[in-house]
Amino acid sequence: MVFGLCVLAILTGFLAFDAFQTWQGDEDADRAQAAAWSVAGPPCPRISAARYIQLAPKPRSFDFEGLSGDAAEGAVSCADIRFDGARPTRPFPVCQFSGPLAVHLDRPGSDVYLAPGATQPITVSLPDGKLRCVIGANLKQW
Repeated sequence: MVFGLCVLAILTGFLAFDAFQTWQGDEDADRAQAAAWSVAGPPCPRISAARYIQLAPKPRSFDFEGLSGDAAEGAVSCADIRFDGARPTRPFPVCQFSGPLAVHLDRPGSDVYLAPGATQPITVSLPDGKLRCVIGANLKQW
């Protein structure tokens, strides 16, 4: 009986250690992914809806985990990240655009229109449900 309890305790310890290593590995991967998708830069310039229509007569739509809209020119790539800088957070979407002429983001209550310039990549994210857009993107991970 004592031998059985010792074996059970040892097995439980190994399983707990393995679970911890798996969790730690996932956290390290999440941190690395967040670092690849995090970009510091100046805020994206906003424009009016009328100006957006002039710049984007045939935009392509995108939709990823609550981040949706359409864009004129360039490509878009998106991911869910679980860290905002070094701080763990709820997963939130991040999309990087490779040089859009203009971007329209569907936002509850108020759409957002951006015109970073045709050669400027941008990064758009929704940490804590708040829109963040900066000039710059880490296009290397594409």
